[in-house]
Amino acid sequence: NATVLSLVRGINGRLFSFHAHDVRERDWRDHRCPGSGVMNFPALFALLRDIGYVGLIEIELEEPEMEAAVAAAGTYLSEFCQRSAGTTDAEQPSVGDA
Repeated sequence: NATVLSLVRGINGRLFSFHAHDVRERDWRDHRCPGSGVMNFPALFALLRDIGYVGLIEIELEEPEMEAAVAAAGTYLSEFCQRSAGTTDAEQPSVGDA
């Protein structure tokens, strides 16, 4: 987590896209549903808000139940996007509108 935050700070102004996925702690398997592993998404999204990030956030998963995982990831990540944008649920586009 510290490395990811440091990298984001270091490329501030040049960050235009990133893949959002988590890492499972027990075996360090990546491309897991955001919020299910060790990534500190609250800190990451707070930093993205602080640096004024407005780029693409791509959900990149390798889950057995893909549709359910993508829906859960979208719900989880939308919370941070709404806080960053200062919008309500009614104002926020749904996942898939992009």
